[in-house]
This record gives sequence, C-alpha cells and structure tokens, in this order.
Amino acid sequence: MTGEIVRTGFTELESADAVIGPSWDGGYYLIGFRSGTFAPEIFAGMSWGTDGVLRCTLERLDAGGLRLAFLPLWRDIDTCEDLAALIERHRDTPFAGSGTVRCFLSM
Repeated sequence: MTGEIVRTGFTELESADAVIGPSWDGGYYLIGFRSGTFAPEIFAGMSWGTDGVLRCTLERLDAGGLRLAFLPLWRDIDTCEDLAALIERHRDTPFAGSGTVRCFLSM
C-alpha cells in the first residue's frame, strides 16, 4: 500500500472509531482503531483466509456501534501467488529495484 493510504487512514481516524481497507479477495489489507476503541473480540474465531472476512468484520464492527471509515480497495498479500503477482505488476517500476523485492527474490 502507499504512504498516502496510511496517511488517509490516520486522517479518517480523526472522526471515525475505526478505519478499514478492503481487499479484492473479500478480506482487508489494513484495519486501524482510534485510541480507546480497539476491540480484540472482533477478531476472535475469525475464519481467516476466506472471502467472508471483510463481511464478518464489518458486521462485528457495526454490532459494536463503531463509526467506520473506508480506504480504497487494494490488493493484499496472503499467498506466494499474491506476492509473485505483486512483483510482476511492478516489473517496470522503481519498486522492482527496492530492497523489499530483492529480499523476496532471494528467498
């Protein structure tokens, strides 16, 4: 994700209790809470790795009465295939020469 997304998340938390960035696969790539609103029970018994994670999390946030802000839809990295797709998408960008990519390629 970009620095702009992170900055937007912090800005949104000035007026929301929580912020979430949905991902293409039905999960999310970022979740953040305003100080004092973190509720660990939201994550208890979650079926991680399924396409219903976002929906379930949103239902739990709503049940807790939390005001929610959304970030842009983005891709997350859950699998080796996701990571390979990220590297391929950025083959001709400055990210391709980054230490992050070099680290992944050396594994």
